[in-house]
Amino acid sequence: LSDGAHLRVFCKYEAGRSHRGHGHRAGVAYEAEVYAAILAPSKCSAPLFFGKHRDRESGDTWLFIEALDGKSIANTHRLDSRVVLPEAAGWIGRFHADFASRAHEFPNIKRYDASYYRGFVNRVIEFSRESSGRYPWLTAVCRRADEFIAQLLAAPRTMIHGEFYPGNILYEKGRICPVVWESAAIPAGEVDLAALTEGWSPQLITECEQAYTRSRWSNGPPTEFPRTLAAARFYWAFRWLGDSRRRFHHHRKSDATLARMLEEAQRWPLI
Repeated sequence: LSDGAHLRVFCKYEAGRSHRGHGHRAGVAYEAEVYAAILAPSKCSAPLFFGKHRDRESGDTWLFIEALDGKSIANTHRLDSRVVLPEAAGWIGRFHADFASRAHEFPNIKRYDASYYRGFVNRVIEFSRESSGRYPWLTAVCRRADEFIAQLLAAPRTMIHGEFYPGNILYEKGRICPVVWESAAIPAGEVDLAALTEGWSPQLITECEQAYTRSRWSNGPPTEFPRTLAAARFYWAFRWLGDSRRRFHHHRKSDATLARMLEEAQRWPLI
């Protein structure tokens, strides 16, 4: 800089590549618009936005943001991950509250509809046909998918991160800094909470839910919150499993994700 100081900048560029994730991601150009139109004006603690550039020849977009030294909170063996997780839940609760009444101001941000949710369910049905009957309960759960889809579509909408799991959340000197905003969308906010809390201990999940509801609703959560969160957990499991055939059959997380889906299915009628 002009005063001799150095500023470290993180540059994210397309290089002709994209991974759309069946509609839940939208690429670097989309993410740059999220930073420019949503994150920077909101002055939230996401990485600072410095600018974007579109290459005239290739059409690729470059995104320039603050470079951070903090690590993600994904490592379950680190004590600070478990401590910071409820803080992250509170952060996203405040973010959802801030945008709950303003979502209509961003017509270019994706909205999840029934066909979007159903696409992940249909792929899981297709992939499971090759599993030789290992999951006999899965067909019945898929048949009832319209119930959780209807619950999510009926819930109040807000701006979400879209992939708010711990690997996308940096902790930098007391700042919660979510990164990778390619999946920002406007559905039920509980989707982000489901992503954040997947696979953690019941006690820590409860702490996160409490931090989230305190931050999002000053007068307490709506009566439908538990059911909407359960529906979001269904979606999150289907989204992960329905991303690819290889992931469904060969990823180390598949069995655990399916087990959580079965648990949610057994609880669903009681919520």
